[in-house]
This record gives sequence, structure tokens and C-alpha cells, in this order.
Amino acid sequence: MWSIASTSVHRRENRQIVRMAVTDRSVRSRTVAQHIESVTHHSVSARTIRRRLQQSGLSARRPLLGLPLT
Repeated sequence: MWSIASTSVHRRENRQIVRMAVTDRSVRSRTVAQHIESVTHHSVSARTIRRRLQQSGLSARRPLLGLPLT
């Protein structure tokens, strides 16, 4: 069960995640995770970042595997 303090931390993290994704649409989920970890000192996986963005109706950038040859 989450305490009120941990819930507010998650809300703060979610706001930072969404703010970063909206500000720079080319940012990768791993970069967002590293930023959140440096600011809050909580480790967050890139998968968690993608999940939280998806819950907010956004998505993180996924790099192309390769350029299509034409």
C-alpha cells in the first residue's frame, strides 16, 4: 500500500516525465529516466517512463532501426 508521501512523489515524477516529453518530442525514454533519477534519486526504468507516458496519452521517441533504402 502506498503512503501519501510516496503518492505525491509519483505525481511529481509523472509531471516531470510529461513535461520533458512535451517540451522535447525527440527525447528518449532512457534520457528521461536518467533525468528523473538524477533529480529525485529514485531509479526509474525506461519501460516505466514509456508506461507512464502512455497512461498520459503520450509516447516517448523510439529510434528507427535503420533508414529505409529507396
